[in-house]
Amino acid sequence: MEFDFKSLKRKDLQRLCKKHGLRANSTNSQMADGLASLFKVTWPLIRYFFPNLFLLKNFRVFSPPKSMNV
Repeated sequence: MEFDFKSLKRKDLQRLCKKHGLRANSTNSQMADGLASLFKVTWPLIRYFFPNLFLLKNFRVFSPPKSMNV
């Protein structure tokens, strides 16, 4: 599953680049390529370490289950 970053507007590309520590003052194409290469590396790691994360409906990462009565 890949996202087409080249279809985003410049402001959105800049916002994503800043959020992920990439240069936000380059061309749209360079920003899109940088984001695409970043997510090619990180997405498999997320899926490896958290395989069931996206299968759960309304998941909460740090909240205990309701049945624990904490």
